[in-house]
Amino acid sequence: MARGRRGLAVKLVALLRAVALMLIASASSAHEGGVSGYAAVHLNDNALRYELTLSALPAPLLAAADHDAARALGAARAALRAGLRISSEGARCEPVEALAPPSADTRVSVTLVIDYVCPGPIVALTLHDDSFDVFGPDLHILGRASLAGETREFTLATESREVALAFGSGAPSSPVARGFTAFLKLGVEHILLGYDHLLFLFALLLAPSRWQTTVRIVTAFTLAHSVTLALTALDVLRLPGVLVEAVIAGSIAYVAAENLWAKNPLSRRVWVTLLFGLVHGCGFASVLREIGLPTTGLWPALLGFNVGVEVGQLAVILLVLPLLHAIRRLKREAVISATLSAGVCAVGVWLLVQRVA
Repeated sequence: MARGRRGLAVKLVALLRAVALMLIASASSAHEGGVSGYAAVHLNDNALRYELTLSALPAPLLAAADHDAARALGAARAALRAGLRISSEGARCEPVEALAPPSADTRVSVTLVIDYVCPGPIVALTLHDDSFDVFGPDLHILGRASLAGETREFTLATESREVALAFGSGAPSSPVARGFTAFLKLGVEHILLGYDHLLFLFALLLAPSRWQTTVRIVTAFTLAHSVTLALTALDVLRLPGVLVEAVIAGSIAYVAAENLWAKNPLSRRVWVTLLFGLVHGCGFASVLREIGLPTTGLWPALLGFNVGVEVGQLAVILLVLPLLHAIRRLKREAVISATLSAGVCAVGVWLLVQRVA
């Protein structure tokens, strides 16, 4: 029986080492090819403006342009104009102008703007986007459309390229309830796609602790990022995007390294979590800053987004904690935990270098 347990532990260590290496590789490819998109659709009678903000220039476009940002930006504008088809009441809206306003730093965000004219007043709108064929399959777009005080939230991805939006009598009756529900879904999607936030949370939980300590750590993270999420989304607090992204990457590396070298990392973990959680809140708010909050039902929308982030975060914690509990019952728990912390630390350092280089 003892020999069987030792054999199982050896296999588990080998498996987790492979997972750690895969984490590094997947995070690297996600950072190189994965781009987040935030779309804002402004409607007025029979005209509309589609603004797409990308977290960075897509890697395929940069490679095709020999890493010339200006050329890649022009290619992105052309790809969006060719790939995005919009129709109103079944009739196609024609693009009249495509812009790519200059950006001070294309590592942080790139904005593309296209104006359309529709045959008649807009009531029901359909968006179909094939630009994923050029931008790459890892792009996910979170969007918001506004018309006469009404808002609709939507998502677009390579596997779901079309969305229909209805306004007026065909729309739900309660804009406040609709805003809360839509932004709650947006918050869940944002945290589940935010691999850097999840890596930070995973690094926090890797240090062995009692459940009371785990609750305090998670609560500290929740309180800290909730405060700065609201302040940043409401434009009360504004930090440079490059700084926020770099500190988030650094927080992953620091906490994972602390698991390795600190004799008692839990002695100050709550305070470390509070400090870095404030910065992570600014990162969470980036999606709200890009697509904007509705003027009607502002606070329900903000609350819905924050609740969505917490729901997604809680789901991940409930999946991870049983695995960590099982690991801590093994004789080689220290080796396994150190391997995982080293892997997460390596990912954090790599992201930090990429974001400041």
